[in-house]
Amino acid sequence: MPRVWFRAEGLLWWTKSSPLPVPLVTLGNSADAKPGALGQPGTSVVIGNQDFDFSSRGGGRFTMGFSFDPEQRWGVEGTYFSLGTASVSQGVSSSTSLLSFPYFDPTGPGESASQISNPGVFAGLASATVKDYLQGTEINLIHNRINSGGIRLDVVGGF
Repeated sequence: MPRVWFRAEGLLWWTKSSPLPVPLVTLGNSADAKPGALGQPGTSVVIGNQDFDFSSRGGGRFTMGFSFDPEQRWGVEGTYFSLGTASVSQGVSSSTSLLSFPYFDPTGPGESASQISNPGVFAGLASATVKDYLQGTEINLIHNRINSGGIRLDVVGGF
């Protein structure tokens, strides 16, 4: 049995949704004191305060190991994996609605907003793109506990 081994695997993984917890774009009411600002009665969040869901994506995992003794009782193994980049975009544009970028104004009394579009005055658009890339490595010490009758049991521990 060889004392050095190499393994390559193709991956098809799904990852957890990525949160976008910050309100980025709001729809406001021009009758409000601060149109488009958070906390105003006519303001609603258009982009933000949501999760972006990524579809499945491919990648690869590569493992290389070495046994310290011919009986393969003790060994070390290293692994690297990587998934392809995934991105999700969301956009909004308007010439008939009041779109704003909300922010906290430290010089004023709290929440405020900058207009992206103002009906009858100017049109505007905004978009958000979330990109996700995942990769990792590990190194493990392997100790063989059972190797008999076609059954092999290894204890693996590492970081």
